[in-house]
Amino acid sequence: MPLRRAGIPRNLALGLALFFIGMPVCVAGLCNPPDQGFGSLPPSPPWFDQDIGSMGGCAEYNSSSGTFTVKSVGGFIPLTTTDSLHFAYRAFTGDFEFIARLTGLGAGTQDNFAGLMVRESGASSSRHATLMYTNRSGQFAGESVTARWRAFTAERVLEGAYRLTEIPGIPHYQKLVRYQDQITFYESTDGIDWKWVEGTTLAGLATNLNVGLAVWSRDGSLVDGTFDNVSLNALTLPYTTSWVGNSLPGGGSHVPQDVLAMYVDPTNGNLYTNTIWDEGGAEVSVFDTNGKYVRSMDDTHNHGGDHAVTSNGNYVYAAMTLQPYYVVRRYNLNGTPAPWSGGGGPDGSMLIVPDVLNPTTDHLRGLAINRRTGGAYTNRLYVSDPAAGMVRIYQENTDNTIHWITSFPLARPRAIAINPVDDAVWVIQADDPSLSGNQSAVLHFTATGGALPHDTIPPKKGSTINFGVPTALTVRSDGKVWVADDGPNQQIRIFSSTGILSSTFGDAGGIYSIAGMSKKGEVRPTKFNGPTGIGLDNNGNICVACDGVEVQGGGTAGSVEGGTGTELRKFDAATHNLLWEKYGLAFVDTTDVDPATDGLDLFDRQRHYEMDYSQPAGQQWKYKGLTLDRFSYPNDGRLHQLETSLGPAIVRRLPPGDNAKRILFLTTQYGGFLAIYRFDPNSEIAIPSGLLMSANPGGVWPPNRLPGTGQSGGILEAATR
Repeated sequence: MPLRRAGIPRNLALGLALFFIGMPVCVAGLCNPPDQGFGSLPPSPPWFDQDIGSMGGCAEYNSSSGTFTVKSVGGFIPLTTTDSLHFAYRAFTGDFEFIARLTGLGAGTQDNFAGLMVRESGASSSRHATLMYTNRSGQFAGESVTARWRAFTAERVLEGAYRLTEIPGIPHYQKLVRYQDQITFYESTDGIDWKWVEGTTLAGLATNLNVGLAVWSRDGSLVDGTFDNVSLNALTLPYTTSWVGNSLPGGGSHVPQDVLAMYVDPTNGNLYTNTIWDEGGAEVSVFDTNGKYVRSMDDTHNHGGDHAVTSNGNYVYAAMTLQPYYVVRRYNLNGTPAPWSGGGGPDGSMLIVPDVLNPTTDHLRGLAINRRTGGAYTNRLYVSDPAAGMVRIYQENTDNTIHWITSFPLARPRAIAINPVDDAVWVIQADDPSLSGNQSAVLHFTATGGALPHDTIPPKKGSTINFGVPTALTVRSDGKVWVADDGPNQQIRIFSSTGILSSTFGDAGGIYSIAGMSKKGEVRPTKFNGPTGIGLDNNGNICVACDGVEVQGGGTAGSVEGGTGTELRKFDAATHNLLWEKYGLAFVDTTDVDPATDGLDLFDRQRHYEMDYSQPAGQQWKYKGLTLDRFSYPNDGRLHQLETSLGPAIVRRLPPGDNAKRILFLTTQYGGFLAIYRFDPNSEIAIPSGLLMSANPGGVWPPNRLPGTGQSGGILEAATR
């Protein structure tokens, strides 16, 4: 019923307009009987009130102080199917922000409640959402702020977080925000700095809601709550457009989503990168010596890039996946294809390698061209061909032709580098998973493919070097061989020409290092994550490319999905200080906010970003941590699910309360499972902790809980229902 005004003479003498809401509880002597009704009374538009359930109450509004007083005899919102309270409200349509300051709550003899409420109707079983302040007596004496809601009509009320320890008492600000089907609750001591309390989604929430102030007491005695600073306004969301996960804004310039190979031109410091696929069409990209994006090469998106790239200073040579062939394509420095006379492909710019045996694993994995001017082997091009088990050697001629010279056999050849002084060739040989032990090596050959006496890094006889997984290499004029190691070391390892480890660059353990008081997974410049490229310019400045770990989509090695994102860094030759870094981390990613930090921490499926919204667009984010640990948790589903099918990241704090733990939920764009991760409090790592799916995952989950270990909590079988 609408507001009514109390007796004029009494209030007129005081110069005060006092308004009551609803029928007063005269038997309790709470209110003066109303004597006059108005179509519209302050505050405008009209407010109404109602008993919800069986009890009595009234409300009043003081226009001089802007104070609402809501009185209730008894009442309760139990965790059952109906409510009992007194409710002063107004109707509102659409999204809104509702704020009030609770200035008093008294008179009841046991537990008293007052707060903000939204209801779909006045029925006691109506769906609602409530933020309530409580002062309790007896065994559970104290103050708290709690969120409750009824998700479905006539069903039990659900209860959210208690805030028991940080409540300074009354006065106390409360805020309730409705955005579509989402209700979010906040509290504050001053109405400026708001703390998130809880949030919920009421699916299909009515557009028109009753929004107001609710008071009740558990024991049926009279209780009143007073509120001021009441405001109810349509929700307006001022916004700016920004982005996270890429150092560049797009629209013609972006860091590619993966980097499977990198070459650094020693004379000018330019970086060339290659990857099998980039959604923005920048499979082969160029960055200048200062890290500025220059261009991507033309016409790569139709064919795709690959695992190798090089340059002789006049042209760029990029491996490409033009199935059923793999090819080397030559480009001018301006990004346009550079045809050979008699070359292959639609425009003559392609050197076609014979048919592949396995289009998934037998990519062209290494390219190098001899760029020494006037030498006997100038412009000799070396191509790793795993399908044929050999390194192919071609000669590029001054008449703009290219022809095959010879090949030398080598199983599983990968990246290639040429000594700029003696023309010797170094080739990575990948591990053979069918053999025991690590078969990875870096082999040393003459320019024509002859094996040299010191033919391996590490030396085969008596070596104690844990070589790891070599992925890239470069050779300096002093003969030292710099090798990127994607094994547990996650470092750049520097060897003499005789295979002796002389030094390393980067923190041992890479992204998982805890050196310098850093956390496991915390991002720092020298904590590498899956190094895939190493290069030096003639000044000795060091460039490192990282791509995380290649996702084993569907159990197939070498997935075209690439790794976990591009990281390009350049370091000063003398100090090893970071000169610049560029990131291309995101693909089809979504992020979610940590509800406990109000948007200052964002998480996608494997990364943690910190936000500073005072910075310009695109500069607010900082890559804080990698949440994926492939060495400690090799069966983490994120390592075995193609990133194109991974869907939203969902971050929650559980269980409710001030000591709630951060939990990450992941699913796919198509559904099918829900993966659950808990965060290690002393690191950035999200630990696999649960998996809900409709089929048996084919093993024990979590993967580190094995039968017979005495550990509980593992899943050995899929549930039948």
